[in-house]
Amino acid sequence: MTLEKRCTGFTLFELIVVVTIVGILTAVGTPTFKYVTASNRVASEVNSLLGDMQFARSQAVKAGQPVTICTSTNGTACAATSVTFQATAANYSYATYNRMGYAPTGVAGVVNIQLHTNPSNNQWTRCVAVNPMGSVVTEKYGDTKFGSATTSCQ
Repeated sequence: MTLEKRCTGFTLFELIVVVTIVGILTAVGTPTFKYVTASNRVASEVNSLLGDMQFARSQAVKAGQPVTICTSTNGTACAATSVTFQATAANYSYATYNRMGYAPTGVAGVVNIQLHTNPSNNQWTRCVAVNPMGSVVTEKYGDTKFGSATTSCQ
């Protein structure tokens, strides 16, 4: 009985088909992956800001003294402006919670703080809405929470 050895491998046609399929999947998946990573990065930052603001509020109530939260470049003083931190009220660059947990914003309604990528893309922009009572909510750009235009991120 004679055993024949067979050569195994890919034909050129099979290789071209596989490379074409991989190219199509890469072309379709890359933009989606970019959206997911950018969106998750901004959502993580806005959730971190929300947590910091809630912590500042709880510390103000606990200590019975005002607590201020702001952007800073050195950790000891508030910075004047920030590229990724933009509030709807022009003079709102920090939030100060008083001993009762209120955050007077200096405006009649809600102040929206937008966090976005650089360059700015509304698709990835997230917001933190602060009202004078001190409560904060997060939202996506263009959303209106609770059916009210006053909490719109726009």
